[in-house]
Formats: sequence, structure tokens, C-alpha cells
Amino acid sequence: MVNKTFDKISNEFSLTANQTKEFIRLPMFLRLVGDIKNNSVADFGCGDGFFTRILAQNFPTEVIGIDYSEPMIKKAIEKENANPLGIKYLLKDVRYLDIEEKFDVISSVYLLDYAQSKEDLLNMIKSIFNHLKDNGKFCAIVPHPNIQPMEEFDYERRVTSLDNKNIFEDGDILKCEIKKDNKCFEFNFYYWSKKTYVELLQEAGFKNIQWIEPFVSEDGINKFGREYWDNFLKKPSSISFICQR
Repeated sequence: MVNKTFDKISNEFSLTANQTKEFIRLPMFLRLVGDIKNNSVADFGCGDGFFTRILAQNFPTEVIGIDYSEPMIKKAIEKENANPLGIKYLLKDVRYLDIEEKFDVISSVYLLDYAQSKEDLLNMIKSIFNHLKDNGKFCAIVPHPNIQPMEEFDYERRVTSLDNKNIFEDGDILKCEIKKDNKCFEFNFYYWSKKTYVELLQEAGFKNIQWIEPFVSEDGINKFGREYWDNFLKKPSSISFICQR
């Protein structure tokens, strides 16, 4: 499951705030998790804690961040120590997670696409299911199943297949390159189709699966104009879903 690339690029990844993260993923995440006031919340695959800290600012009863990259967890703890929000971080492999606590809401942003096989993916999903309370909610952002290879950088990022495929299939390894301020770093992830996500979510016991297409925030539209985002919305690289235990 673990993409060791993140151990090597933790500094760059932690400092990068590109256009799609700021004006698409963040507003999509906020709409996805909704009102979490007085809820217990866990962020699986929390990385450096960017989204975990967003959760902590929306009045949950508790927030836990879990990741298997030691440098990323270290970054998250450094942020927490510098500006405490009451977040607890755990260095754990989500696939084999077994903690007594169960949560009202579990979020994950670009976690499931690090499953190297369907078995890995199912183990992640089962672990999430097992750590939710009855009627608890799982909210995820994943690479869009309709993602297409990019010849050039678009919105400061480019996605290609390591095998130079034009059409992606389950289990294909994709490369994402992010360019910001004349710096570029890359990491690999795995492609999974919507059909596979749905089948495995249902196999784990999830119900009421709802897919939500990405949108651009008003801030993004005001800053760049609506036409600027047309190409992304025609060929989105991310999508989100909500489901219930």
C-alpha cells in the first residue's frame, strides 16, 4: 500500500498548494464531509495533516489522523505542536488497523489509489468499515475513473501511465507530476475503475454510495474566471463519494 515516494518528497508535498488543491479539492472536501460538529472523526491516509486540520476546525468531538509514512506523520505532528488543534496522529497501516475506537465519520483523500491490488483495496475498505459506528459515514476523494493521460501539464499537474497507455485499466500504475514555482515532483498511484470501487464497497458492507463530481469554488472562479476551468471540468482528475455503514 505504501508509496515510498512520499517518504522522499514529504517536504515538497507538505509545502505545495497548487490550483486544484486550493480551488477544487478543498471545497469538494468541505462539501463532502458536511457538518461534523460533535462527531468523532478520523482521517485515514492523513499525510502531513492538511485535511485533518480542516476537520479539526469544524468542531468535532475528536480528530485522529492515521498514515503509514513516517516522514508525513512527523510533518503532521510538527504542525500540531506549532499550532495545537487537539489532533492525535497514529503511524499505522490502514489495511491492518485494529484500534478499539469507532468513528462517526472517516475521511480519506487520495488513499484508496495506493492499493496495489484488489485485495489491498478491499482490505483498506473493510478496515474503514470496521472502524465506523453504525450508520457512520465514509467520505473519499479518489482519482477520477475517467481520467485521461496528459501530454502536457494542465493546471500545474500531469498524469501519465508508466506503460504509456491511452486507456487505463484496473491496477495500472499512473504517474502524477506536480509543478509549482519552477519546481516539480512526482509520485505514482494505482488506477481503479468506478465499477471496482462500487463492488468492493458493497462487498465490505457499505450502502447508499453517492458519487459527487468536482466543482470549482467561487474563489477560484473569481480569481481566474469560469472559462479558465473549462478544461478541468471536461477532463477532471478527481472525484468524490460518500457511503454509509
